Amino acid sequence: MRHGKLDLETARGLKELRRRLETDRNRVPHSILDETMNLATWNIREFGRRERREKSLHYIAEVIGRFDLVALTEVRRDLRQLLRVMEILPPFWDFVVSD
Repeated sequence: MRHGKLDLETARGLKELRRRLETDRNRVPHSILDETMNLATWNIREFGRRERREKSLHYIAEVIGRFDLVALTEVRRDLRQLLRVMEILPPFWDFVVSD
């Protein structure tokens, strides 16, 4: 992830989120090249309709980054927040949109 400089609250929140995502109950298994792929679908309610806090976008990127392919639903026409999440994710991530 390319989080860059974070305020203390966001950094602590990311640390806690990572800890929770690594518990046996929540852990996403690593994919195996040419054998498995981790796919997620996520309805981020009305993503792009209202302004979300910067730390929320970092948390969203952290979860997305655990998977190989993610389908987001309810993404609104205003893609600024999605583009910000893409800036946080590693550069090999990309996206496609459709209506």
